Amino acid sequence: MAVTEIESKKSQASRPQGTNPTLGRSLLGYGSAFLLWSLLFWIAGFWQTYWWLGLTGIFVLVTMAANRVGRVVPLRHRRRYEQLLALGFPLLLLIAWEWLVRGGILNARWFPPPTRIAVALYDLTVSYDQFNETSLLGRPWLIPTRLLTEGWPGVAALFAESHVFATLSRV
Repeated sequence: MAVTEIESKKSQASRPQGTNPTLGRSLLGYGSAFLLWSLLFWIAGFWQTYWWLGLTGIFVLVTMAANRVGRVVPLRHRRRYEQLLALGFPLLLLIAWEWLVRGGILNARWFPPPTRIAVALYDLTVSYDQFNETSLLGRPWLIPTRLLTEGWPGVAALFAESHVFATLSRV
């Protein structure tokens, strides 16, 4: 066995388990490429015209970095890593959508930003319509109070105010 092979094995044995020096360098490379790509598009003014190309490049770089990290994730952490990816990529898509609408690239009338959709959904869920005397979910925030004051019949009356309950009860 050559001296260099022995030294190589010693350095690998002395390194803490789970660390990979090439991972840090490759992630630094992906991060640098991400910054350079974004900076190139920003300086050249390509975002307005070629936004789809810019986002495709960013998506490819993020995917390659996630794939590189996935190769070295220990088996015991694999589930957590996959859950992070399952949450992270849709979140990145929502952020990109918000950014495209706020930047004027996508028409907000056709593609309202996710924050506006979330606010509208929240308002629809919790707002009580005085005219119809209903709400989408029947004012669920009042359930604990009604349960203490009127019991289960009071809770049932809250659910009877719901558009969803009214629709499902007709089916």
